[in-house]
Amino acid sequence: MKATFKMQGLINVSGFHIDPGWEGPLIFAVFNAGPSPVHLQRKLPLFLVWYASLDEPSEKQKTKPGGAGIPPSIIGNLSAATDTLYALDKRLKDEVKKRDDEDKRLSDRIHEIKRDQTALKVTLAVLLTLAIGITLFVLRSDLGELLAAHTNSTGVLQTDTATDEEVT
Repeated sequence: MKATFKMQGLINVSGFHIDPGWEGPLIFAVFNAGPSPVHLQRKLPLFLVWYASLDEPSEKQKTKPGGAGIPPSIIGNLSAATDTLYALDKRLKDEVKKRDDEDKRLSDRIHEIKRDQTALKVTLAVLLTLAIGITLFVLRSDLGELLAAHTNSTGVLQTDTATDEEVT
């Protein structure tokens, strides 16, 4: 594979040799391990082929010529989704953003609930204070008489602490 494409992140994953005796088109597979998509087109000079002379004939020889094109079975395998580093990075960033947005939404909701609780507590405290004040205002004459009945001439509040001897 030419260095220009290697530097973009393409990796040859189809093997690195051509069997002796091969006749037909060469099919190479590449994987994009780079940070961004690499666009290729048909007949793009992507691979370099190095021919070597053999000292003796190879024991392995291809006897059948290769096909005229890419077999459908190979193309079918390519139609499945592949996760390149770029695609995985993008999916991860999208998921992180989605989680951050949800986190912010929940945090805002928690602050809203706390604000509402504080408002309810203040309202309840004001209402309770008013209720106690109104109750004391309404009962002020009865409370005054009650306090007067239990206060002795010295102004000290008397309590009902009668002993057993006084009761009999």
